[in-house]
Amino acid sequence: KSEAAGLPNHSCPSDHLPVACVFAIGEDPSLGQQEQDALRDRWQSLKAAQDAELAGLQQQLEREEQEMNVQVAAKYGATDAEDDGGKKKKKKGKSKPPPEAIEFLRGKRERLKAMSAAQAEARQAVVNNL
Repeated sequence: KSEAAGLPNHSCPSDHLPVACVFAIGEDPSLGQQEQDALRDRWQSLKAAQDAELAGLQQQLEREEQEMNVQVAAKYGATDAEDDGGKKKKKKGKSKPPPEAIEFLRGKRERLKAMSAAQAEARQAVVNNL
């Protein structure tokens, strides 16, 4: 009756029903020594591959940044490297970087973020296959 009419109703004036549950405590699953060694080797090889991939991307980004800095310096002039004839330099406030530098930094962040997401997905795939 309660299932068809809903709660509360004439036979059960409350919408609170007691709920019972039984839990069985089981043993934690465990891996044998060979399985542990295989998993450890797989994880270490994945980590080494991802570390090498990240190092390669960072080196590539450093080269690209150096090239971009050279291009920006050629285009806008290297004001920091100019000789001022022995006069004291005034402290300058931090100025906004050129558009090329801003675009490069955004691209750099996006590439690092994409790699990080792909690597996290690969690690999660290993965990999901356990």
